Amino acid sequence: MRTFAGFNPAGPPCPICKTRADVETVLVPIPGTEHDRIVEARQVHKRCYDLAIEMRRAKQAKTE
Repeated sequence: MRTFAGFNPAGPPCPICKTRADVETVLVPIPGTEHDRIVEARQVHKRCYDLAIEMRRAKQAKTE
C-alpha cells in the first residue's frame, strides 16, 4: 500500500484516532465506490491502520 509523508489537514480526520496529526498516511479504498478502475479513498494514519489490522488478526486468531 502506498504511503504519504503527511496528512492532508483540509480533509476529514483519521477515522480511527479522530485527529489530523501530520504523520505518515495511507489511503484506504471505500468499498462500493469503484468505477472504471478508480475508487474513492479515505486517509488514515499508517500507525492507526497497522494497529487496526493487528487487532483484527488477533481477534480472528482468538476465535479459531
